[in-house]
Amino acid sequence: MMRSTGTLSTTERLKSQYQADIESMEGASVFYACRMLDIPFVSIRCVSNMVEKRDKSKWNIVGAIENLNKTLIKIFDQD
Repeated sequence: MMRSTGTLSTTERLKSQYQADIESMEGASVFYACRMLDIPFVSIRCVSNMVEKRDKSKWNIVGAIENLNKTLIKIFDQD
């Protein structure tokens, strides 16, 4: 889902409607432009926090970046 949820009620409605596991508002404009121009687009994301009431103490940005790095290494190290 490429949008920000904002409120708990919106979060629950969108999770139910789209069976979404993550939200991604940052890539939405790039995805839309690529789709309109028929340009292939892939977004590789790392997840640092759950979609829930905002509590930055629960965010794991370092762990998310480490996981992203591991994934990118696997992708680019393929023979």
